[in-house]
Amino acid sequence: MDAHRKTTRAFHVDSLVRLRGGIPDVFWGTVLGAPYVEMFGPKIFSAPAYGRHQLSDQSILLQMSENLSDTERDPAKIVDIRRRIKHHLGEGAFFEPSAPPDCRFLVPKFVFSDFR
Repeated sequence: MDAHRKTTRAFHVDSLVRLRGGIPDVFWGTVLGAPYVEMFGPKIFSAPAYGRHQLSDQSILLQMSENLSDTERDPAKIVDIRRRIKHHLGEGAFFEPSAPPDCRFLVPKFVFSDFR
């Protein structure tokens, strides 16, 4: 296995381990791939975001507001939108630092068949 493939595999394995603890957060622009689109089902397409852009059959971009500058200009608005998106999709899918160590978050089944 070449060095690039080893690095890429290590990145995906590390990411998988981290995502088993829930989605880290909802950011101004958050891309969710096939495992999440399948896990959340149709409700992902009605998330209370400014924009819901289907990138492919298997991925979606949730955009919190019209302008990225809203994160600095109106942070309270962004916090509220983030809260509403998490509530809509299910708060159990998102990492919560105050959760007990044995907390089980809702996570999809990840398949990395291309990385052997």
